[in-house]
Amino acid sequence: MRKGCLILAQCDEEPARPLLDELEMLVKAGLLDRWHKAVLGPGIDTLQVQQQIDDAQIVLLLVSDELPRLLAGCEPQLGQAIHRGSRGEALVIAVMLRPTGSWQYTRYNKLKSLPCEGTVGAGADVHTVQRVVETVQRVVEEVSLLLNDLSAASTDEQPPG
Repeated sequence: MRKGCLILAQCDEEPARPLLDELEMLVKAGLLDRWHKAVLGPGIDTLQVQQQIDDAQIVLLLVSDELPRLLAGCEPQLGQAIHRGSRGEALVIAVMLRPTGSWQYTRYNKLKSLPCEGTVGAGADVHTVQRVVETVQRVVEEVSLLLNDLSAASTDEQPPG
């Protein structure tokens, strides 16, 4: 199964709505089986977040000023996702939802981020949101091809039984 995980701050759900709606189209198009949505806020179940991140091949961090503070509670989970990314098992991408000054000071500032300029939150240019979704779509397609190749290779290596 191809799964994605969206990680965002609770207060960012509404500003992220246009992007979330567009990303859901990737599920409807059959490119992803589903998006998990890990909404970080008070009383978050970090075990549930861990499971969602562990199950995902694509992890999108929707970045705002709130996210770095909330990520502190999920350091092990996100660190594991980044480690899986270094092994080629997952891809973690930062999507700049709202302008933020603190992101550059986190350990995640080296992640690939979208869009190259601007943000995709409330009031964002429709074309910017569309470019981000198209980029995520290409990434999902590439990850799907890679996973299919890996799956076929592991099947080829199975001894006849």
